[in-house]
Amino acid sequence: MGKRATELADRFTAFNEEVIRFVTDCPDEKWSKVSPKEQWSVGVILRHIAAGHYGALNLAQMMVAGKPMPELTATMLNQMNARHAEAHRICTRDEVLGILRESGASVARFVAGLQDEDLDRKGRLAVVGSDMTAGQVIEVIMIQSGKEHLASAKAV
Repeated sequence: MGKRATELADRFTAFNEEVIRFVTDCPDEKWSKVSPKEQWSVGVILRHIAAGHYGALNLAQMMVAGKPMPELTATMLNQMNARHAEAHRICTRDEVLGILRESGASVARFVAGLQDEDLDRKGRLAVVGSDMTAGQVIEVIMIQSGKEHLASAKAV
């Protein structure tokens, strides 16, 4: 386990704990309110962080293993997100907490077990039109973009 990987795992864990606290403390009347930014309910936004953003773990794992990246375009990603939002428009706090805890633990365990050079392994992501490193997938997709969604949920 490398120093950078440990620090990144700690940052991810802190973010995941922040999301869990927000889900736990979110008033029932706010859970189903719709965010003007995403046009999703607060519950769906939080489920999206847990299932969608943390699901990017697969991309980081593929990069570390040297496997080719899927050809995921922005249109495909938008369609997947829309289907997810529709399929889970009525999600419960317990459901979201379960996903956050399970997926969050998987991400933290994977990242903490990496060597620093693993964080620098690259893969081409069609959705961003360039190469990203495994570290960037964790930092940008899981944490940074996740924080943007969390801020949106908090603002509702």
